[in-house]
Amino acid sequence: MAYKYLMDGRKRTAVKRFSISNLLIAMLLICCAALLVRSAPASKLEQVRTAGELRVISRSGPISHYQSPEDSTTGFEYTLLKGFADELGVKLVLVDDSSALESLKTLDNAAFDLASPSVINSSTTKAPYDYTTAFMDLSLQLIYNSTQTAPANIKALAGKKVLVINSASIPLPLQELQKSLPDIHWELVENVEMTDLLDMVERGHADYAIVDSAIFDIHRYSYPHTQVAFDMQAPQPLAWALAPSHDASLYEAAQKYLAKIKTNGQLAKVSSQFFDQYIEVNTDDALMFSK
Repeated sequence: MAYKYLMDGRKRTAVKRFSISNLLIAMLLICCAALLVRSAPASKLEQVRTAGELRVISRSGPISHYQSPEDSTTGFEYTLLKGFADELGVKLVLVDDSSALESLKTLDNAAFDLASPSVINSSTTKAPYDYTTAFMDLSLQLIYNSTQTAPANIKALAGKKVLVINSASIPLPLQELQKSLPDIHWELVENVEMTDLLDMVERGHADYAIVDSAIFDIHRYSYPHTQVAFDMQAPQPLAWALAPSHDASLYEAAQKYLAKIKTNGQLAKVSSQFFDQYIEVNTDDALMFSK
């Protein structure tokens, strides 16, 4: 009987020691796991949320962003970016960089999270950035003065002056077209907006100009003599650009947001707000408005 009690005691002691050992090992594993989690770098998305800001390189303009009469920032792309920032629960911070080339150089800087197509897009550069799904298609259109005969095709531009805004905005297909049609006088205009090109054609200071389809839609009533002859290229997608990274958390969040606003109709609503709100007027009304 005494032997039995002795053996039972030894078993209980062994079990107790085994349980304590297991507990210590478990605690050690938990501590190691916690250290590993703490040592892992925060994802791009976590960094944005921690900073409390979505920092975007952009360039002010009719499509991207501008100051409203109430002195508040507005614009088609601004509305989309603000919606994305709100989705992330952070503040939108726009860095208005007037130099597209400089913006390309600073995109990899940790100070920025993504870039607007107003400074970079897949049709103007071969830079290896990650582009989101397009939220708008944009065409480049040849504009002429309606007091003149409309050109039937590109070959009809031979010997004529065609205004093109600074080189950073010239898509690759158009650059190739310029090389293949040396008889056309392509005049590169620096430090102006596309609305300035419309004004030059309206006043007869140039034969033709190439402008974005969206910008023409917005300002067509301000320049009643300007008309579209034809598109210079197939529609090009506008998308946000992010620096390439193995961490796709922010990119995936942007993709999810764009898919959401397309599905629920919000994208179409914003597009209509900025591009389809203009009332049709006749030529006399437009001329009076222009004056």
